[in-house]
Amino acid sequence: MTYGTSITKLENENNYQKILKSVMKTFNDTTFDFNGITKKLKPIFFISDNAMMQSAFQLKKCYSNKSKNSCKACTINGEDFHLYTKKKALETFLRESYHSYFPRNNHFIFDTFHDLQEGICAYILYLCVHLFKKLFNMEGECLREKILKKAQKLRLHSQLKTPLKEKFFELFSKKDILENKGRFSLNGQQTFYLMICFYHIVKESFIYCDSVILYEKIQKIFEVLHYTISMVVFFSNKKEVQNIENPVDFIEKIVENHFESLFSLTDNKFRMTLKYHNLCHYGKMIETFPYVSLSAFSTLRFESSNSRIKKLLNVGSSYVNPCKTIIQKIAWNNFLDRNITKEGNEENEESEDVEIEWDFTITHFDRNPSLSLEGSENVYEEFNALNETLTNSISNDN
Repeated sequence: MTYGTSITKLENENNYQKILKSVMKTFNDTTFDFNGITKKLKPIFFISDNAMMQSAFQLKKCYSNKSKNSCKACTINGEDFHLYTKKKALETFLRESYHSYFPRNNHFIFDTFHDLQEGICAYILYLCVHLFKKLFNMEGECLREKILKKAQKLRLHSQLKTPLKEKFFELFSKKDILENKGRFSLNGQQTFYLMICFYHIVKESFIYCDSVILYEKIQKIFEVLHYTISMVVFFSNKKEVQNIENPVDFIEKIVENHFESLFSLTDNKFRMTLKYHNLCHYGKMIETFPYVSLSAFSTLRFESSNSRIKKLLNVGSSYVNPCKTIIQKIAWNNFLDRNITKEGNEENEESEDVEIEWDFTITHFDRNPSLSLEGSENVYEEFNALNETLTNSISNDN
């Protein structure tokens, strides 16, 4: 079923509550015939990005670590997010189910796509890349070349060769840029593929650690990257997830390890935004909706369709019923795709959807006993200063 809504110019696009009430009422009142029996449509839950969810539950659209009463699942304020990263610690702060027009416990639903792939992956990659460069005193162009070589081996080169232009990392290394919201100019898919390549480069860098301090810092960067990627793979519902016996305990342990490593890497100076805090409720979300596919806790499938719809809207001129017009165009395009053979041999081209093989078990590398206990004080003073700057830049997510 396809359901379309059109927001008029007079409607405040930042306040979706009125529209969502109307849509949910339509769904709740809808009936359909199945084998001669009339049944009522019963939505399991509503899911959307943070902005729409905040409107739906009448909460402030404030997502930083300074936010007050912004989490729809619990009553913890932003300045205390970092104190409650485990499910047991959160239980006494959970909200009761509210808003009768939404399905019960809908406030425990979170969009893993915008939280992880569009948010946390971008910030973690930004943080770890800059700290890694500082630790090894590595030029950005050298890192770019290493990443492209690794992308070639992992069959990700076609996804990264265009965005990773020359001096890509230098463009995002200026002091005034580092102090702003931290992320590279990449979309969610590019960010994730870059993170995969960078993860393998960090994994291979342990042999170049010449001091205990350097080894320990690289180990923390490696752990943060590993647990971040693990969360994305977990909710993609790939083959690696199928044999997990207890997904609730599994994701809670990954989230717990993620924050433990992140706080250690940033010397406990990191302050969580709402997107980071949402991770702490993922276990409760799966526990509350145990029969829902893990990939359903994501708006990625809608975002993919939405980008297609936007392209069609740009070439259309219907102001009477744009929803109907778009559906007609999509139906026609689908017909063309099914019945017209594409020219050219595409067998050797890399697919846009690359199958990533992943092992959730983290590798712990034995530290060389001959490593020096001393490190360069100047390097680590600069490292700590950069660390604090980057931590502040990704803690101001709004």
